[in-house]
Amino acid sequence: MPTKTTKRLLASAALLVSLMVPCLNGQASDEADFEVIMLGVGSPPSIHRFGPATLIKAGEKYLLVDAGRGVTQRLWQLKIPLGRVTGLFVTHLHSDHVVGIPDLLLTGWLCSPFGG
Repeated sequence: MPTKTTKRLLASAALLVSLMVPCLNGQASDEADFEVIMLGVGSPPSIHRFGPATLIKAGEKYLLVDAGRGVTQRLWQLKIPLGRVTGLFVTHLHSDHVVGIPDLLLTGWLCSPFGG
């Protein structure tokens, strides 16, 4: 019987595959169906690097994979309001992958260019 973690990983993988289906079907277009933006890859913590976070932009949806240190600052730098993030996937529960979740949840509701 699959564990909760296995079920979540399978659901995440299914979502990512569904986003890539047009590419796998050989459909060519000048515009990308989705965009992958590395918000941070730094570990161990450094003042010059942000923590692990990857943003997938698929149409009007913004899907965040992990929420490392500084994820809200990186979204602000890209002019993406926190409230626009429609999904958060956590690959595993190490602190460097989840430390940005409180900032994302607690400031995303603000009525400003930053929240919304």
